[in-house]
Amino acid sequence: MLVATVSTKPLDPHGMFMQSCRRYGLSPKVLGVGRPGEDHIPHHKRRFLYKLNILRDYLSVLDASVIVMFTDSWDVFFAGSIHNTDAIYRRIGAEVLFAAERNLWPPGRYDGYPESPTPYRYLNGGGFIGPAGTLLDMLAGCENESVMDQHYWHRVFMRDERIQLDVNCEIFQPLCGHPAYPYDTIPPELECRAGRWCNTLTGSMPIQIHGNGHYDNALKAMWEKMWEKTRQ
Repeated sequence: MLVATVSTKPLDPHGMFMQSCRRYGLSPKVLGVGRPGEDHIPHHKRRFLYKLNILRDYLSVLDASVIVMFTDSWDVFFAGSIHNTDAIYRRIGAEVLFAAERNLWPPGRYDGYPESPTPYRYLNGGGFIGPAGTLLDMLAGCENESVMDQHYWHRVFMRDERIQLDVNCEIFQPLCGHPAYPYDTIPPELECRAGRWCNTLTGSMPIQIHGNGHYDNALKAMWEKMWEKTRQ
């Protein structure tokens, strides 16, 4: 399984993402840095819309059967070995598996959005896994997107049965959206046990932690607590 991330700036080697990659022996492919003309692209497009084109270009040069894990990086760290990810992905049986979060973002009308057995109902574009060829096929219309990458993926999810959501947070754990807990704090269902984060609602031990929705402080607190536990 290849691991790739999209960034419009060189990643900080001392940041949480790269530290966690080194800890678990990962060498992620960093996409989007140093592309011609990048400095002239509007910031919102570099963050969201441009991301779709970068992914499409990368997938187009891979063998269609290669399994790729895409992840955000500025607000993400790994909390477990990536070697477990492939086994979980295959057990779930999804051709393409996306992260699932509590919130629908960006706001929009998606009639018939499927229910979920857990609070994690809505697609999150900060983490997904699938064969390069399938993902490339799903990105065929990405140049027509005018809002953001996650809006595009919502629409693809609604019409394409090849996508499933990680509703039990077995691989991906977005933080944003707990309805009754202070903003930017660690969601109460997450507990640190022996250096791993456990979701007490689903019984899972997520591998990727994503501080989406500006949950920077919560993400940093989880990172520090995880390292503190491993040193004990």
